[in-house]
Amino acid sequence: MQWRSSSAAGTWDSWRTLLDSSNYTDYTVTHTGTGASGSWGISITGTAAKATADASGNTITSTYATKTEIEGLLAAADAMIFKGVINATNGLPNSHSAGDTYRVGAEGTYPIVDSNGRYCEEGTLIICITNGTTANPAHWTAVETNEDGAVIGPSSSKGNNIVTFSGNTGRII
Repeated sequence: MQWRSSSAAGTWDSWRTLLDSSNYTDYTVTHTGTGASGSWGISITGTAAKATADASGNTITSTYATKTEIEGLLAAADAMIFKGVINATNGLPNSHSAGDTYRVGAEGTYPIVDSNGRYCEEGTLIICITNGTTANPAHWTAVETNEDGAVIGPSSSKGNNIVTFSGNTGRII
């Protein structure tokens, strides 16, 4: 389809062709590059190299901290690093570092503290306290963060006595 317009003086401009599905390739480069001409300042072959400097010229390996350096600083500061949620299907990893922290996603007995394991409620934090490359329950400890229904009482008790609760919460002896 073609069109033209007239000027205020009543003269007609030259005919113009509208861009449509049958002629658009006359005005653009195809996805294969057909129709391209002139000098293009790019040449793409092979794979891209790893960046070694930023736009300001700072060398990445010497100016910026690497992942290993950051993890080392966190470990030196005795920081905890959240690694994820564990449950019966994806337990604690064999390879672990002090500070690795996991949240219990489903209550159950987990292989921590000793060979008998420890019962943990959902939400409990399990924290690595010693680096290791094989499973070792002694490398882990737990911090209860969800103690629904926990009963609080004296630091010692006497055998063969009846427990009575204080108040109406059912949680204080």
